[in-house]
Amino acid sequence: MYGSDSWIANDSRTMKKFEAAILRLYRRLKRLRPDAEMSDIEVLLTTGLPSPVMLLRRNRLRYLAVLFRCGVPDLWHLLGEDVAWVQVMEDDMIWMWEQLKRSSSLKDPRQHIEQWYDLLSYHTSYWKRLVNRACAHDHMQMQKEHMVVKFDQ
Repeated sequence: MYGSDSWIANDSRTMKKFEAAILRLYRRLKRLRPDAEMSDIEVLLTTGLPSPVMLLRRNRLRYLAVLFRCGVPDLWHLLGEDVAWVQVMEDDMIWMWEQLKRSSSLKDPRQHIEQWYDLLSYHTSYWKRLVNRACAHDHMQMQKEHMVVKFDQ
């Protein structure tokens, strides 16, 4: 995962290869045979490990706090030129807000970006806890959805 905080998958093929590699690793950690009949969601839920997409989101959101702490003025101009990375970061922040909006006083980052910038600049430990809480909430939602599907079957 080294450097994954700045990874951008421009095509679905690359993302599918990444997801498959991470899930293979999880299966090996779980000591499952390659031919074992266990869905990817079941592997994620039984290991308690984050999904590949969640790994990337979490790393990017944590890296954003590091960038804010750097305080290099030219850095934001350079990052602003990378439209794909900026778009992914915006999507990640909106996802984070969607996970936390009912359990925190955070407002929508599309309308209240100053509140988010303040958190990133001056409250980095709280930011890390919020990122972890958003990831945990997403994992619990996946677990809940899986239980409903299993019950329906």
